[in-house]
Amino acid sequence: MPWPDHRTVFPFITHSDLKMPGPDTVLWRYMDLTKLLDILGNQCLHFTRIDKFEDPFEGVAPRKALEGLSRRVPASDLEEVLQIRRRTHALCWHANKTESAAMWRLYLSSNEGIAIKTTAQRLQESLQLSPPEDKALFIAEVEYIDHDDEALFLENFLKWATFKRKSFEHEREVRLMRVADHNELGDDFVYRPRINVSTLIESICIGPLVPKWVGDVIEQAISKYGNFKIERSELGDDPTYISRFIEDLQAGRHPTEENSQPGGNATSDPT
Repeated sequence: MPWPDHRTVFPFITHSDLKMPGPDTVLWRYMDLTKLLDILGNQCLHFTRIDKFEDPFEGVAPRKALEGLSRRVPASDLEEVLQIRRRTHALCWHANKTESAAMWRLYLSSNEGIAIKTTAQRLQESLQLSPPEDKALFIAEVEYIDHDDEALFLENFLKWATFKRKSFEHEREVRLMRVADHNELGDDFVYRPRINVSTLIESICIGPLVPKWVGDVIEQAISKYGNFKIERSELGDDPTYISRFIEDLQAGRHPTEENSQPGGNATSDPT
């Protein structure tokens, strides 16, 4: 089932050119254990209004687009257009085939971090939306731009919600979005759509800085909600082969001998 055309929800958008990820795109969401347990226990995802994000440029119209619209659009309509920042709720994912050391550092406030691994298709299929209470959701790759770029004179207002400054390009963000009705613009409105967690989660990765005993506790906590595939971050591995390499050299053995014979017992002359 394709993602819905956002014009059916946000009708004054003039055209649709959101850049959508392919169904096999691998997505990660980095979080602390509390947020994971919220997802598992309540079987829902938590969206945040983009004007509440840390970056003050979230959803801000490119300068040239705003200047052009101000000359052509009535003030009342322009004010409506500028509500895009307050009308868009989003859930952000990191697109990458492997885990990211940068994302572990940026988005975790403790050494008890975990990450959910999924795909764009699994994310879509996990959603359990119930119209009309749940409106259509959109998925798009974030584009990293210069807000003063002359070429960014466009009128796809929802696309503004997918723009971030180039300094955030390392985030490789994919954004799941929802456009709110006018009666949902208050600060108290919270959007938390229900999901099938087993469909969503391909695996759960325990962060590289998590001590082993804490990782064991995390696994025990997760196991109460289902039989999920749990992995330990590869970034926390020790290069133990270096120690073996040095030991082989000191013993006068060729470092590759261990793998040269079946069973690892080398018999050939190292010279």
